[in-house]
Amino acid sequence: MRLETPHDDPEDSRARFESKSHERTDIMLLDGYDESEGTVVININGRWGSICDDNWSLKEATVVCKQLGFPYALQATTRDFFASNGMHPYLMDDVSCTGNETRLQDCNYWDEHDCSNREEAGVVCLNPNLKADLYNPRNPQIHGLSQNHMQAMRQQKFGVTVGKQFGPNAGIVMISIEEPRSQDDADAVTVVGGVCPDRFFGPEANVACRSIGYPYASAYKKVSRHILPPV
Repeated sequence: MRLETPHDDPEDSRARFESKSHERTDIMLLDGYDESEGTVVININGRWGSICDDNWSLKEATVVCKQLGFPYALQATTRDFFASNGMHPYLMDDVSCTGNETRLQDCNYWDEHDCSNREEAGVVCLNPNLKADLYNPRNPQIHGLSQNHMQAMRQQKFGVTVGKQFGPNAGIVMISIEEPRSQDDADAVTVVGGVCPDRFFGPEANVACRSIGYPYASAYKKVSRHILPPV
């Protein structure tokens, strides 16, 4: 069904579509850390493709997350955030959802696009079942460490605190690392600092919240290191 909207460009020949309940569709996420994040790829009538990030917001991302069985979206990503490198053609553009749809194809969208390469849309969904790992597999320098270095890391004691800069349950994540001065020394040195935001997403926010007694994170954001509290 074609849908004409007041803001449509009269010179734009693309057809805008409403929900088509007869479509056979499937949806999945690619190139994320786990099953709850990644580039959105959708199958429409047997053809797999990606979604152009024009108009991509938390409303559209939440529909995707709910369709995949997650409560809601923590982040709507754009510009091929997960580096999928344009492996699939664009099947949807200018997707517009209310946030209450049960499927992404129930939202309005263009089935033709005006997008260039590396404009894939993605999502980071809240994953209540995420388990904390000792080491983050996103961190490549962990691999190939010496046995002495690994043993030293196992002797460290990690602590997590969250300040109250943004509310009673919201603040800057601070990490404390306590390690012995030597293998035979009972005294320990404690180092406290912030967390670099590179590759810090929903799963990491969930782990931080669980470490201080909360079930999961409802949201997260990156802040300047200049507002870190004194330690």
